[in-house]
Amino acid sequence: MMNFPGVLFKDEQVMLKIKAAHKLGKPVDGHAPGLRGDQARQYIEAGISTDHECFTAEEALDKLKYGMKILIREGSAAKNFEALIGLVNEHHDNMMFCSDDKHPDSLVQGHINQLCARAAKRESIFIRSFRLLQ
Repeated sequence: MMNFPGVLFKDEQVMLKIKAAHKLGKPVDGHAPGLRGDQARQYIEAGISTDHECFTAEEALDKLKYGMKILIREGSAAKNFEALIGLVNEHHDNMMFCSDDKHPDSLVQGHINQLCARAAKRESIFIRSFRLLQ
């Protein structure tokens, strides 16, 4: 749901789209850069389950506390791995990797696999997360 103002202002068409997705058992992925506090809570309570637009750990923590899952994104332009990877140890159940808006020449080099490799190089994150998954 890219139209986060539509969610916050409860636009009828936007809310119908969210309701239709839920009726079909589909998750509603979010797109709410910079949204924090009460507005983040409202957005999440409307039924948005993920966000790949967090730029800071503080923003991600705000959304995590309201139950949202956070995707650590590395695209060709927006890169949030460094800002968010430190949250993985404590929030591993609610975080994942994604690639967004990757240019084809970047995809040849890899995408999610690159993020996993970078995380694995951070031994403390990898070992703790791996132990928790066992």
